[in-house]
Amino acid sequence: KLDVHELRSLAARDASNTSDPYVEVTVFGEKKKSSIFLRTLSCVVDQAFFFSANVNEAQLKTEKISIRVFDWNRLGSGGQL
Repeated sequence: KLDVHELRSLAARDASNTSDPYVEVTVFGEKKKSSIFLRTLSCVVDQAFFFSANVNEAQLKTEKISIRVFDWNRLGSGGQL
């Protein structure tokens, strides 16, 4: 389980001087995405991500977690923030 609580001071990517951020988390090759937060540069995500990897303690200690924030774009790729 991995909790994401808040996003702050994000870059503005839209014409409205805001972004539409969402979080993408990858652990053990399993990728999860948060909800999209429209027209904001800071928001409370408060979302838990659950992963079903069957690993031992040694693997857990060495695994890298990727947490990336993207700007959602209705017409295509919005890009990483």
